[in-house]
Formats: sequence, structure tokens, C-alpha cells
Amino acid sequence: MIWALHYGKQERPLVLAIPDQQFGDRGMFRLHWPDGVVSEMANLTRIREAGRLDARVLNPECQNPNQFEWRRYKAPLEAGYVAQNEGAARVVPANSKTRLPAERTPPPSK
Repeated sequence: MIWALHYGKQERPLVLAIPDQQFGDRGMFRLHWPDGVVSEMANLTRIREAGRLDARVLNPECQNPNQFEWRRYKAPLEAGYVAQNEGAARVVPANSKTRLPAERTPPPSK
């Protein structure tokens, strides 16, 4: 089961919460951003809150907290699919015509 964070009536999700490959059966998820960045593992409640907070920081136009909506998808094809790259999962949107950039590491925190 995949969760997708949408803002308002936008069809394209801001971020996906996907079950972890190893511990997904125990309720552990990871955030998958469209640029290929994958978060640390956490339970669904923490992942959903982190996704909402990160989306507000990374998308200045998404500042109204009442406009965020998590939608649940039973099949990966509804939200996109997960491509494997050296053991790390990357999200490729189903309607995307461009390829995702290569894996990148987030900038170091100050």
C-alpha cells in the first residue's frame, strides 16, 4: 500500500510514502521524493507528518496546512512505480515523460 501526499486538487503527488523493502511488513515506511531522495525509515504516523512538514519547506506555494491530503493507493501503478537502483528504491511517476536524475545525497546539515 502506497500513500501519496497531494496539495489541494493537484493530481501529481508531492511525495510518496512507500513500505520499506525489508521491514514493510512491520509497518515501516520511507518517504520517496520525485528527485530520487529517500528518507530514513519510520512508522506511518511519523512519515506522514515529516512528509507534510518537508513539503511546506520545499514548496513555498504549499503553505496552507489545510490543503494537504494523503491519499492511499492499493496498487503501485496508480501512484507510480518503484524502480530499483543498487538496493535503493526510487519513485518514477506513472505519467512522467522524463527520467529522474541520478541518486543524490541531501546537502549536509549545518
